[in-house]
Amino acid sequence: MARKALGRGLDALIPDRSGSADYAPAMPIPGAVTKIPLKDITPNPYQPRGRLDPEQMREMIQSVRERGLVQPILVRVLGDQYQIVAGERRYRAAKEVGLESIPAVIREFTDQEMLEIALVENVQREDLNPVDEAEAYQILSERFNLTQREIAAKVGKDRSSVANTMRLLQLPESVRRSVSRGTLSMGHARALLGLESPGEQVALGQEAETRRLSVREVEGRVQRLRRGSRATTRSKKPETVELEERMQRWLGTKVRISGASGRGRLTIEYYTQDDLGRIIDILRSGPRFP
Repeated sequence: MARKALGRGLDALIPDRSGSADYAPAMPIPGAVTKIPLKDITPNPYQPRGRLDPEQMREMIQSVRERGLVQPILVRVLGDQYQIVAGERRYRAAKEVGLESIPAVIREFTDQEMLEIALVENVQREDLNPVDEAEAYQILSERFNLTQREIAAKVGKDRSSVANTMRLLQLPESVRRSVSRGTLSMGHARALLGLESPGEQVALGQEAETRRLSVREVEGRVQRLRRGSRATTRSKKPETVELEERMQRWLGTKVRISGASGRGRLTIEYYTQDDLGRIIDILRSGPRFP
């Protein structure tokens, strides 16, 4: 009989209360592993990962389809439902496969603890892209008043690493999206931060993507642009420099204005045919010049 009991698998170890007549989501068993219906589970609003890797999700869905959900998710009670603290991908995979209930550990957590646990889990597994990580640090800093040193201690990193990651939020949104997608690396992003002009950051970021420039090549371009900008700024009127920067932000590419005595030249750079089409669309009917 003992051998037969051992062969019942994970279901024998996890009480399934989902079909019980006295099942009540508002009366959980803290710390216990319990099967909970998926319909009673809500996502974590503090989930730091903004983008799930499609390939990793496919692998997890296949694993859940073949073996079921072996590792419980972590939840807290929220009203008459359960809110995910850690295990967002496992939950989504189970939902995709069509499971009705999954194993979960129920514990009490504050909002801050929810974000910290989800962040630490993802950072330790290296599942977060740098921008998602930076945004999570920003929430800890602004909403929960944690210093960079305190954040670093919680995620097991040094303060300078946290500070450098948070600097990514200073980049224009289009550059941050490229870093999130992985088409620009953390090294590319840090190099682009060396440029003061958002327009130049966008333009060089796009060029780095389309031409697949290495981090070292981008760093070299940044140094040349900085030298050129200093020389150009000294020779141009402040209003001309300001207009260039406004046009660069508007078009998302490098713009140069040169000339004197009411005549001159406006140069707008592009790096691919698609990039040219994008600029033409903006000039024809895109957002109005700010």
